[in-house]
Amino acid sequence: RVFNYIKYAIPRSIARIRGAQIGKRTILSWEVALNCNEKLCVGDDCIINAAYVDNRDRITIKDNVIINSGVEILRLSHYIDNTSVHPTRFYGELTICSYSWIATGAKILPSVKNIKAGSIVGAYSVLVSSTEEDGVYSGNPAIKIRTHNSRFSELVVTSQMGGGFDPLL
Repeated sequence: RVFNYIKYAIPRSIARIRGAQIGKRTILSWEVALNCNEKLCVGDDCIINAAYVDNRDRITIKDNVIINSGVEILRLSHYIDNTSVHPTRFYGELTICSYSWIATGAKILPSVKNIKAGSIVGAYSVLVSSTEEDGVYSGNPAIKIRTHNSRFSELVVTSQMGGGFDPLL
């Protein structure tokens, strides 16, 4: 249990040192921890195992969110209608609401502003617009394929941390 606590506490501490706000019992990948800054705010009991999180604009991840490995979250692009230069285009803040799940390899493009509570983005999907609450999205581009009726009152994040050994989280 102590090993698991240390394994998860170190990336969380690095992220906090780099200016991110990280909630209790949240698990971060090393990639996210080493590349984050003050524009990242993550709630309690999350698992953020993303391959790339673009921190050039504010990203707020609420409580009980799971982001699987290989996920890329992009926050800017370029204007393509200018023939001489392609200036950077910032899209603004992204909010990922509670109980959302972004499955392995999904891409969240800059045009997405809000992933609403309970949303599920399927594996290797490319999300190009904001979601509806409890929507299930899949494909390239990801489209809503249905609404699920599950309410996840608890996620079992603490069990991955070694049986609830969580002092000073």
